[in-house]
Amino acid sequence: MSPILEDEWKNTFNSMPNNKASGPSKISYEMLKHLTGEAFNLSLILANACLNQGDIPADWREALVYPILKPHEFDAQLKNTRPITLLETVRKCVIKVVTTRLSEILADNQMLQGGNFAGLPGGSTDIPIKMLDAIIHQRRFDKTDDQELWIVSQDISKAFDSIDLNMLRLALIHLHIPSLLIKFIINLFTRRNNKIITHHGDTSGYS
Repeated sequence: MSPILEDEWKNTFNSMPNNKASGPSKISYEMLKHLTGEAFNLSLILANACLNQGDIPADWREALVYPILKPHEFDAQLKNTRPITLLETVRKCVIKVVTTRLSEILADNQMLQGGNFAGLPGGSTDIPIKMLDAIIHQRRFDKTDDQELWIVSQDISKAFDSIDLNMLRLALIHLHIPSLLIKFIINLFTRRNNKIITHHGDTSGYS
């Protein structure tokens, strides 16, 4: 990938939301937006080093998990929470640069088609939702249509965590993604170490 330029890096910082929880280092997006001089340059050097090496610093593999209770009994079970993973903000900025670039390429070349709704710039779930609404409306008000209507909605538990990295690698190769970028993407999901935030302090790490 071509190096991240100063304007692109600054625009990425400015595009990130305010008042969001930071990762283990406590570096917030607001802090990044005020970086100037050597501090800004060093952050850019670090970001480009990640792309050049196809990897991320060891500290960026550390994350804090904040479990938000679901509206029923906790019962000391993590499955009864909605966990939010707090990652390093600079890491998330690097990922946003990669995601933005990759999304534009995939969209311009129409490399994802079919049921890949809302996955790319300009995409939306509007069309399938309107199609489904029209089908329901037709069935409800057309008295001449006596066929049964069956609708199946699937919600995959831990969908992103269940992605097989080997299959992800093969999919990226199939899309002719550069090998160094594939290495970078795969490395985002390997050798991770999480700690859970509790009332009594953070737990020990787990992979």
